[in-house]
Amino acid sequence: MKARIDSTIWETEGQNKVTFGTDFNFNDNRFFLGLGGSNLFCNPPDDYGKMISFSFGFVPIPGRYFFNNERDLSMDSGITATYAYWNINRHDYKWSSEGYIDINAISIDSISGRFSFKAAGDANNPDTTTITDGSFNALYVGSTGKVWWGPQ
Repeated sequence: MKARIDSTIWETEGQNKVTFGTDFNFNDNRFFLGLGGSNLFCNPPDDYGKMISFSFGFVPIPGRYFFNNERDLSMDSGITATYAYWNINRHDYKWSSEGYIDINAISIDSISGRFSFKAAGDANNPDTTTITDGSFNALYVGSTGKVWWGPQ
């Protein structure tokens, strides 16, 4: 996974650092999908780690999706992006306030695409972070609740 975070290039790769997984909600009788990339020790001592993650209240098919929820997937078909970063003193999260994710391909064992979004801050850090030129190629790591047979 890579992106520009406020114009600075960020990148992480590897089987344990860029992944996607699924959960099954028996009440709604559907899978939810999450994917993300993270790394530690980006630029110590001021920057110990960054994470960009995405949550879908459903299993996407190839196409463009616009983020429509901030911090909450309870809305049917919710889609959020989260940006987290940490150092020795802080661990902050920001949530998508606008933007999109393109799913180029999805299979039983991988998902790839592109993204761009603005991440709104909270009381700890009210600044907005701009994330552009994002791309990902994530491998499947597992499911909870039911066996994942791939997109249907």
